[in-house]
Amino acid sequence: MRNRFHEERNLISSRRVKLAFHAGYTALDALDSAAAGSASHTARLLSYLDAAPPPLTQPPAKAPQPKRRPSPAARDGDPPPAHKFLAVFPRAAVRGARKAPFMVNANGFPFVRWKKPQPAGVSRVLRQKIENRGRRLHRLWHLEDYWVPLARLEDRWEGLVRGLRGGDEDAEDAARFVVPMETELAAVKRLIYENAVRTTELMHRMQAIVDRERELAMEERLQREQLLLKDGNIEDAIPTQAKTGLPKEA
Repeated sequence: MRNRFHEERNLISSRRVKLAFHAGYTALDALDSAAAGSASHTARLLSYLDAAPPPLTQPPAKAPQPKRRPSPAARDGDPPPAHKFLAVFPRAAVRGARKAPFMVNANGFPFVRWKKPQPAGVSRVLRQKIENRGRRLHRLWHLEDYWVPLARLEDRWEGLVRGLRGGDEDAEDAARFVVPMETELAAVKRLIYENAVRTTELMHRMQAIVDRERELAMEERLQREQLLLKDGNIEDAIPTQAKTGLPKEA
């Protein structure tokens, strides 16, 4: 049946389309009758199965199992959880001068950049987040602009049909097409909201880390300058005119 449907998918002749629909509904009636216990229709279906070619009746050969590819995390060389940014920063101590990280906005997703080149794992996660958000927004728009209005029109049509049959057009116990569509719409909205809340919380955590790193960098710089002043190395402790570009004091 699937093969026949696939072969006739491009029919444009109204006569042939009518014959195809008639044949399809006839086959559907035969299946329903066989499922209900009709001996004649069951024998008819069994005869069709006996006449079917082997490729349609035999199970497909077991395909060879493909080799397992390493996960994206393993390919990109992601660090273990204990070495990731939120677990390591802010750093209690560093070797040499502390380089404070800074916040970056990647198409609405904040992250902290603190070294170059950017780790491949960070780029992969950002790309996945952006693609997932795009899919959710497209589904939201399709539900709001197409599926929910279409379901409401279907409910209206069902009400008109009930009215023609003498029933109540606005019966509360009638099945509604719009209910599952509105439920799905609410679920998509809730998912978008929850992701926005998590993104905001993560941004605040990252910003707190960046602020703390800057404070520590400033404290360590002041400590280095005090040590230089104590040792008498005034030129290294106080920025000169050539380094700062500031005019000489009068």
